[in-house]
Amino acid sequence: MKIGLALSAGFLILLAGCNDEELSQDEREEKIERVVEARLFMETGQYAEAEKSFKKALEENPTIARPHLDLATIYQQHIINYVHAIYHYDRYLELRPKSEKKVLIEQQRIKVAQMLANTLLQNTPQVKTLVEENNTLKKELVSLRRSASQVQSARSNVTTAPSSTETPLPKSSVSIYHVEPGDTLSKIAKKFYNDSGKWDRIYQANRDALQSPSGIRVGQTLVIPLVQ
Repeated sequence: MKIGLALSAGFLILLAGCNDEELSQDEREEKIERVVEARLFMETGQYAEAEKSFKKALEENPTIARPHLDLATIYQQHIINYVHAIYHYDRYLELRPKSEKKVLIEQQRIKVAQMLANTLLQNTPQVKTLVEENNTLKKELVSLRRSASQVQSARSNVTTAPSSTETPLPKSSVSIYHVEPGDTLSKIAKKFYNDSGKWDRIYQANRDALQSPSGIRVGQTLVIPLVQ
């Protein structure tokens, strides 16, 4: 009798393991305790609590991707913050470049970028705040990448997802650019417009964040109006 029970238990464990192996990466990450907690908050409309739990899940598991998608949804639909939504959509696709949801996510990202553009046009004084928030997110990304690197070096079975050729997205009316070493407004204009003489277009779009055309800093986030 005891032998039979032991064999049955062993079979159930083996079956559970097989079923878990058949799950997608997102489905496996949805089983993480902190993620389960966050999704329960979402289901009951407690979006601020869900936001906190998803962020905690990312702090504890910096290599997982699913919470980024949920946070993007929260910032797009509930706790409105389009800059944060774009950041988390981008971060998810960076971690899941071959996701079957990729096309849908890219469509949502374009929609959010368009809503952000409308917000910038209608509420120009808010540009400075949005840019500062994006700079904060950039610092958080650096911290998360550092944590992810430490986790990967400690776990020999964690491999880096292969790079993939990204499909170019349709252009929205603005883009967000992080200033790199050696950049000037003229060089940035050359990158985006192939015309360094159009630097003033970038300067005018960022007047609240720039004291002068030469006042850009490495790591600073700029709003770039795009030519349709």
